[in-house]
Amino acid sequence: MRYGAWVAVLALCLSIQAGAGELEGEVSELRRQVALLTARLDDLERGEVSPVREAAVSAVPRKASGDGRIRIKGDFRYRHDYIDVEGLSTRNRQRVRARIGVLADVREDVQAGLQLASGPSSPRTTNQTLGNAASTKDIGLDLAYVTWQSPIVGLAFTGGKFKNPLHRPAPLVWDSDVNPEGIAVHYGRGEFFATAMAFWTVERSSADDSFMIGGQLGWQHAFDGGPEVLLGTSFYEYTDIKGATPLFDGNPRGNSVDAAGNYLFDFRQLEVFGEVDLGSVGVPLSLFGQYVKNTEAGSLDQAFAVGARGSPLERLALAYTYRDVDADAVLGIFTDSDFGVGFTDVSGHTFESSVDITDGVAVKLTYFKSETGDSTGSGTDVDRVFLDFTFKY
Repeated sequence: MRYGAWVAVLALCLSIQAGAGELEGEVSELRRQVALLTARLDDLERGEVSPVREAAVSAVPRKASGDGRIRIKGDFRYRHDYIDVEGLSTRNRQRVRARIGVLADVREDVQAGLQLASGPSSPRTTNQTLGNAASTKDIGLDLAYVTWQSPIVGLAFTGGKFKNPLHRPAPLVWDSDVNPEGIAVHYGRGEFFATAMAFWTVERSSADDSFMIGGQLGWQHAFDGGPEVLLGTSFYEYTDIKGATPLFDGNPRGNSVDAAGNYLFDFRQLEVFGEVDLGSVGVPLSLFGQYVKNTEAGSLDQAFAVGARGSPLERLALAYTYRDVDADAVLGIFTDSDFGVGFTDVSGHTFESSVDITDGVAVKLTYFKSETGDSTGSGTDVDRVFLDFTFKY
């Protein structure tokens, strides 16, 4: 009986030791995940997104059970929008944006997402203008997707209507509100990342469909005792664009059209970009440059942007961008809707300042100084100011 008691005690000790080993492993993994998330939060506070880090965070295994299996997130923004277009009356618009989304971990490697948003059916805005006699405002499906983290570390597949997975130093090619519809494949491991995307742009019942096939390659490296550098290139090719009605609503938004109002050129775009983050050398500043060329267009086929972002104080972020967008460098329906009047054939400056008042509450002031239609020799000056109050939950 006495020996039996000692055997039981020994077994208990061994089980405790084994459990401690397992616990130590779990704690080590939790520490790694917390470090990743902390670094990601630092990026977001500086107004930056690291594709390599995003890939690492997305590869963290998720539990398919428990209280965190389904999560709700959302935000609300109130905006004062001042627009002064040369030769026209100035406008002062009060606008709101409301979004609410649900994320569900179907299992450890599969996540589904659904998001509703305010605004019209336009692909590049979720803003809703106030002032139509207190009328009921529209709301629509903004996101609906599923993502599968494959057994290959860093390789993920997404299908449906999803957030744009491409790295975008500036909104030259893509407005921040454009959520592509189709399939995307992303791979990120170490210093390299790659994304491929099939984007169904128009389904036609009596003619060939238009879709975009694109891809992006990038490299991010932190030099010892020096800055962090990110370099990348992208390629986008659209089918059945030339001779077709401008996408969405027939408005070319600065792109060249023929006598019938149809696109004059196809779009095959080559993009290169680079960023230098000086935060690792004690300077809270990031510099970037981006260049795009449409090889299928005529002479008005290029666009570029250069700028800087920084956080001189803990809760203050500043940014400046200069850009020049030729008429046929990018598709007007997908480029930045805020700059100028949301058309191509525009150049000018953007100044931004934002303050995080507290967690989830921020104020942002943006000033756009641009000239539209400058390729014709008779450009129009546009001054635009945003004052945003944003609340996240």
